[in-house]
Amino acid sequence: MTMMDEQRFWSLMELAWQAVGGRSEPREKLAQGKLSDEGAAELSEALDEVLPALHDELSALPADELLAFDRILERKLYEIDRTEVQRHTDGSDDGFLYARGFIVAMGKAYFDAVHSKLGGVD
Repeated sequence: MTMMDEQRFWSLMELAWQAVGGRSEPREKLAQGKLSDEGAAELSEALDEVLPALHDELSALPADELLAFDRILERKLYEIDRTEVQRHTDGSDDGFLYARGFIVAMGKAYFDAVHSKLGGVD
């Protein structure tokens, strides 16, 4: 059995994306800052498919791994809990949470790109 760590966390995110077609090219462009607003909106809409696929992956985990996944997710959201991110929301707490959730849900490459721009270090 593989224990939950960051590599497995991101792997589960990728499995969910792969279950609905991957959309690797637009997500890569997003991470490079080369995706149009329309393209980003399409990716956002794709989350309606990705999140149920992620739910399916997570529902197969034992409780301790699910808890570890949740802790990693909390840490990732906290790492980008920054004013720079909130400026791109409607100003609400929910909008801020959704924006950070979007960043994480897009996968490791986009998260790393945003985190790096925010001055984060691993």
